[in-house]
Amino acid sequence: MANNISVVVGLDFGIIYSGFSLCYVDDDYDLSKIKTNTEWPWEEGKSKTNTALRYDDDFKKVEFWGYPALYKKPNKKSKDNETKPIELFKLHLGNCLEKFKPKLPEPLTYKRAITDYLCKIGELIKETILKYWSGIDFMEHVLLVLTVPDEYSENDIAILRECIFNAGLISDKRSERLQFTTELEAVPIYCMHSSLLAFKREHRLTEPGRIGNDKLYKETVKGGNCGLTLLHKHCTNYLNNNKCLEVKKNLKFFKSKEFKFVIIISEYSN
Repeated sequence: MANNISVVVGLDFGIIYSGFSLCYVDDDYDLSKIKTNTEWPWEEGKSKTNTALRYDDDFKKVEFWGYPALYKKPNKKSKDNETKPIELFKLHLGNCLEKFKPKLPEPLTYKRAITDYLCKIGELIKETILKYWSGIDFMEHVLLVLTVPDEYSENDIAILRECIFNAGLISDKRSERLQFTTELEAVPIYCMHSSLLAFKREHRLTEPGRIGNDKLYKETVKGGNCGLTLLHKHCTNYLNNNKCLEVKKNLKFFKSKEFKFVIIISEYSN
């Protein structure tokens, strides 16, 4: 890995929603310095925007992306299939059943849709970086870290890398300035590098075996996000391998209708 990295970008490219965070690299590893983007086309104050695109009639140009792609009124003079937003195209990656994969209008392909979306959110990432730190060369000074589902195959990762390259976010397909991490790894890493007490207070986890923040729960479950409250049972394997005793002793298992096993931070004791 090159040692001239100045900014790390965490990109959550999701099926329904996507978002990103930025952090300037220094020696204190202070997570409070992470800047989560909340400014999107046509909306502000939200950490994510819709993973959606709207093309022109010939599918040659992206007219809107994110929230505007869903809520722009369709042109009644155009054909129905050419005025609808393009969504759920990420389902073409991974082990999703064929019947659940959306049919895309010709000549659009899922790789093209993924590339176009990453290009648009990438443009916003580049603009946002320069708002905070001047003199940053994106191709030279930025490390891009993308979260992916644990079940993604090497071929899925290769396709994503190709799309990211075609979107202009890396200068070489084999660039080390693009790294992938699974969602099951990302969450326990966050736990290990943050204060459990602050984490618990932030999300109001006041009782063992219960989720105190209903809003966070609904956003996590209904939004299809891995989140920080709901973790897969395999996260414990990662924690065990890394011998993180402080985190492990504050975790508790319980069964749920939505998830076979869910890990939450239990009652914190000093």
